[in-house]
Amino acid sequence: MPPSMRPSAPTADRTDNAAVSRKQLHRFDQGVQRRAPFLSASCGSCPLAAKAAGFTLIELVTAIVIVGILSAATLPRMFDNNSFSERGYVDEIAATLRYSQKIAIASGCEVAVTLNADNYVASQRAAAGNNCDPTGAWTTPLMRAEGQAVAGTAPANIVMGPATTIVFEGDGSLSAAAPAITVGKFTLGVNAASGVVTVVP
Repeated sequence: MPPSMRPSAPTADRTDNAAVSRKQLHRFDQGVQRRAPFLSASCGSCPLAAKAAGFTLIELVTAIVIVGILSAATLPRMFDNNSFSERGYVDEIAATLRYSQKIAIASGCEVAVTLNADNYVASQRAAAGNNCDPTGAWTTPLMRAEGQAVAGTAPANIVMGPATTIVFEGDGSLSAAAPAITVGKFTLGVNAASGVVTVVP
């Protein structure tokens, strides 16, 4: 083909297209920077290159120290079960007293429940023939229906007071007024005339 008939290279069009592309890229970069300032065109023509960021060693150490302080202050309270232990133990003593009263009424013999700071035990007087000796020593352990002696020990860190002995008569009343028994924040009382056992709160 003669040179005169060959098509000329679109040099001007290529130049215009390149200029338009650069303008569009520049506008895109500006838009990205306005919407996300943390992005940086650090890779030349890459408009979405993100600037590497992280925590410094001081920040990490500070966070660990704060977490440690919070854990030391809150974890013991989260796992403190003293309130549950106190409630369980005072209910156990109340049930023992009620059971002792029932046995005293059923047998017609006195039942004594001895309460100490960290334990309790229930007993009856020694037998005199087929009857109980009203003046005998408290040597006969009170037995549960399953054959175990009525006795118990306080959970760790739980203290009951004051130490006393509560005696139920054959009619269910007390032989003498009983003091209020405290187990932690709970108070246990026994009505002298009726033998009714109550726990507050």
